Parts: sequence; C-alpha cells; structure tokens
Amino acid sequence: MRLFFQGIKGVGQANLALIAKKMGHEVSGSDLSELFITDQMLEQAGVEIYPLDWLELSQIDSFVYSAAHQGLASPQGNKALELGIETIHQSELIHWLEQQFKISIAIAGTHGKTGTTSLLAYTLARLEPDLAYMIGSSASKMPSGHFGGKEYFVYEADEYGVMPPVDLRSKLDLISPDICLVTSIDFDHPDLFEDLDQVKQTFIRLADRIAEKNGLIIYCADDQNSVKTFTGSRVKTVDFGYQAKQVRIQSVKVSQSQTEVNIIFDLITRSNRRVNRARQFQLPIFGKKLIGNAAGVIGLLVWLDYPFDLVAEIIKSFPGIRRRQELIAVTRDDNYFFDDYGHHPLEIKTVIDSIKSRLPDRRLIIVFQAHSFSRTVAFAREFVEALTEADIVINLPIFASAREKAEDFKELDLVKLAQDQGYSQFFAAEKISQAADLVRQNISPGGIVLSLGAGESYKLFDYLETR
Repeated sequence: MRLFFQGIKGVGQANLALIAKKMGHEVSGSDLSELFITDQMLEQAGVEIYPLDWLELSQIDSFVYSAAHQGLASPQGNKALELGIETIHQSELIHWLEQQFKISIAIAGTHGKTGTTSLLAYTLARLEPDLAYMIGSSASKMPSGHFGGKEYFVYEADEYGVMPPVDLRSKLDLISPDICLVTSIDFDHPDLFEDLDQVKQTFIRLADRIAEKNGLIIYCADDQNSVKTFTGSRVKTVDFGYQAKQVRIQSVKVSQSQTEVNIIFDLITRSNRRVNRARQFQLPIFGKKLIGNAAGVIGLLVWLDYPFDLVAEIIKSFPGIRRRQELIAVTRDDNYFFDDYGHHPLEIKTVIDSIKSRLPDRRLIIVFQAHSFSRTVAFAREFVEALTEADIVINLPIFASAREKAEDFKELDLVKLAQDQGYSQFFAAEKISQAADLVRQNISPGGIVLSLGAGESYKLFDYLETR
C-alpha cells in the first residue's frame, strides 16, 4: 500500500509513517520546510517529504491526515478527494494497525498519557522485543516510535477531536484496543467538550467496545471520575493506586535520585493465575500521581504474566522523557532547572508536587505560558490556584491554539486575577528574555526554576546560565 502522510513531521504522523514503512508499505508525505525533531529519523528511513502545496498525488493509494494543516479542507486534501484516493484520519489508521497485532494496548486519560506510554513502552520492549509502540513526545533516550514485531502495539490515545471544528468526534471514538490503561478522566478541551459528563461518555463508549472484545481496562482508583465511569461497566477491569484493591500502593519512600514503592497485588492474571503478594520497586519517578501511573504500568505487566523480578530490574532504569519533569541542569550554586509540558491546572499541581517531593524546602520559581485561550478562560481561577503553590510565578502571554483567534475571547489577565486574590509574587513578562531577567533577579542558591507550559516556555534556558 502506498501511504501519503500530510504533516508527516508531526510526532504522531512520523511514528505512524515509520511503523507502516517497517511493515512493508511505501511511505511518503508532506510538511513545512522548517527543521523539526522528526526530520532526522524520517531522513534515515528514506522517507520522501514534499511541500504542503504539492498536488501530484495520483500515484498514492491512501491520504493520511490529522487536524494539522487543514486536513481534507487543504488543497492537498481536496486533490485527494478529487482523485478518488482513499482518505484516512490518523486515528483510523491507528485502528487499522490495532488489527495487525496480536494485542493492542492504548494509554488514555486526560493527564499523564505520554509519561505512562513511555514507561510501558520502555519496559515492555525489554521484556518482549516483538512489539511496536508510538509515544506522543520525543523520549530522551529512546525513539518515540518503534516497530520490532507484531506481538504488541502500544500507543498513546488522545481524546481530542478528529478535525475541529468540522468533525468534533473524539479520536477515542475511532479506536478499539484490546487493553486500555486509563490514567485519569477530567474536564479539558472546552472547545470540544461541553462538560465533564461528555468526557465520561467518551470513555464509557470506549469501555463498551473493549468489552465486546473481552478486553481489559486498567484504571486509577484514586481518580473518582474514573471510578464512577467504570464501576458497573461490563468491561473487565483492574484498578491501581493508593486506594486500589488489586494493585495497591502500600508505602512510598522518596530520595533525590529515586522513589521506593511497596505495592500489594491481589489480582487474576491473563492466564487465570492468582497473584497475591507484595513487592518493592525502585522508580526514577517522583510525585504521588506519577508514582500512581507507574503502579498502573507495573500492574498491567503483572497481569500480562511477566515476572516481578524482571519488571523491577528493567523499570528502575527508565530514562524519562523530554518536557516531562525534565531535569535540564544543576548549577554550581545548587540550583535545579526543570522543564515540563504541563498545561492544565491538575497537571501543574502534579508537577509541582513531584518536584517538591523530590527537593523539599526549596524556593520555586515558575515561568508559565498557558496554551489556548479557550482552556485559559475556562480554567483561569484553577490556573491561579495551582500556580501559586510556587514562591514566584512569571507569566508569559497565552500561546494560542492554531484553531483559535485572540480577538474571539475576552481579555484575560492571569496576573491581575492572582494579585486581586492577594498573590503579590505573580508577575508578567512579554517575552522569554524578560522572563529570564526576572528569574535572574529573584533566584538564589539552592533554588528551583521550572519552565512550564505547552508553548515556548522551554526556550527560557537559552537565556539563562545553567552551569
């Protein structure tokens, strides 16, 4: 099959393209000429990349699109339709791939998908090399996509819309994995979902499809929205977390280099084997929620009948991923510099909790850039509440979604909102360079600086001395 991927440099499209190529399909695509993090791996794979206005599509069988670059509404999309070429949304191709593997495993949830997918892919690839995986971000010391065989297909499953505003179906409605690990269910993407109940209904539909396959959902027992969504469902379930019955975190001991976790297991595995025992794990992961997600990964691997000792030995060497509590540097003055992609209030609380558990009693400076006007307007007070767990917050202008215009939203000033609520250490910066100046003015030895958000906040470290 000759597959053409529009926006092929996007992480999801690039990983799909490389997996398809490794499976024997002919792959090409289009994108902008600017360098992107996937350029090197696409070039090494010999993938031909054309401009987005290239319309010589007659020699392809299928046109694979996503919400980027206007999809079917673009000149390329229109040309594919005009030529009668099969058009496939990215999630539809993922669904087709599910059927090519013995077992497909999706990682879904409002928060924590990328880190959890990375941890599962890293560990499972060393237990069972005959697998493929797709991660939604570039991992620090492992490829974000891989094909090694057809035993397992592990992938990150996004709940956002297929093609907003034209097609508002959730991408979860297009997939049907054998197993789904759900990290959390929360209200997000207010441009797509009206309320939390709509989000829950999306996961209920997913659970029903998995039940039809006699599959499994493994979910977090500490997340009440997940508990309410899956309790009473006809799908087979395993729960994990601090309040779980089947994969329960009994105790946690934190140091600067690792977290020691004791987990009690009481579950029936895939082979119908009863597991009732406790086991200790050393994890290079910090923070209550992330430790909970790691317990979910461990619980899934135990349910798949992998030996405790092998799982424990592999998982302790997990290298982490970029832009997820990524430690950028530790300076001579014992200042720690972190970067994180978190762009929802609960994600912000999670990363602050994680860093503070690892490095307690240190002064924390956050440089934050909110992503999308719709999300910032919907959660303005929650953002302020989450961010003010830091000692100083430096707020950058909102990083708009490609699908929205600033003039469509009422003016919003998070700094004024915070200061009106009595938080005086909440400042504005118009540019990254100004934010860096404020950091330099306020940092002292033994402190923490965290760049936070889905926009360009990570560029902060280009302006700071991090040696």
